[in-house]
Amino acid sequence: DVALPEGNQWFDFWSGKTYEGGSALKMPVGLYHIPVFVKQGSIIPLSTFTENALDSLNAPLEIRIYGGADASFVLYEDENDGKAYQQGVFSTITFSYTEKNKTLSIGSPEGTYPGMPLQREFRLVLVSESNGIGTSYSEQAQSVSYTGKKAKVKFE
Repeated sequence: DVALPEGNQWFDFWSGKTYEGGSALKMPVGLYHIPVFVKQGSIIPLSTFTENALDSLNAPLEIRIYGGADASFVLYEDENDGKAYQQGVFSTITFSYTEKNKTLSIGSPEGTYPGMPLQREFRLVLVSESNGIGTSYSEQAQSVSYTGKKAKVKFE
């Protein structure tokens, strides 16, 4: 049994199906499948498998938006090596989703670090039962070539 906290809708990570909070569900559990639920109004980054953390900086980053409520997320990045982050050598980018007009705003980066990519590919996905499920990249993503300038993307 899986008990979902009251007051929100919850997305099944594997199917995209939504469930009302306050309910108890019987969900299958197996060696390669455990129930995972994401609260509405969440933003989760997803990256492909890479051999090391430095390679992941050049890989496209899928940003999954679990709609139904406003959401925000701060992407933190540093040089992946050493302790320079303790002296403020890192970067953050704020993502904000507005449910009313189904718009994602991407802020300018704050901070910098050696080797910081000047351009990133973000694959933006508004999760549904047919898009943004499981651990694989989504087939139907809006691709944004991010160069550090603020951007807005509207979902239909």
